[in-house]
Amino acid sequence: MNILVAIDLSAASSKVIAAARRVAEMSGAQLYVLHVAEPEADFIGYEAGPEVLRRQEAQDYQREHAEVKQHVASLTAAGIKAQAMLVEGPMAKTVLSEAERLGAEWIVVGSHGHGAVYDMLVGSHSASLMRKSPVPVLVVPTRVCVPG
Repeated sequence: MNILVAIDLSAASSKVIAAARRVAEMSGAQLYVLHVAEPEADFIGYEAGPEVLRRQEAQDYQREHAEVKQHVASLTAAGIKAQAMLVEGPMAKTVLSEAERLGAEWIVVGSHGHGAVYDMLVGSHSASLMRKSPVPVLVVPTRVCVPG
């Protein structure tokens, strides 16, 4: 069984990885840990040389891929089959196309739980995946609730 685990490299990623690890331990699944690097908007208001932009973007991608590989290293150290992936593109569309390409039977993502107004104005990647995915999507709640 193949499971695609999409992480955003925020502090919440550890919770998503932990949930995917538990599923892999129970099922013996292969995990594909994916970070989608969304394309940067063009700079507005000043000109930066294309060489500078390409170099900075390459450095950002190398740093992001190294973070994904750290998560994968913790999984493989625990005996979980896992592979790191970094793909550029729009988040939901890229996750769905990679899941299809890998033959993933599940997708695991986190939800920051910003609330209905935020989701209505900005959108929710996890909600978009749940609506469009042909395979089950496990959504891990990652927001820290403070009792009050």
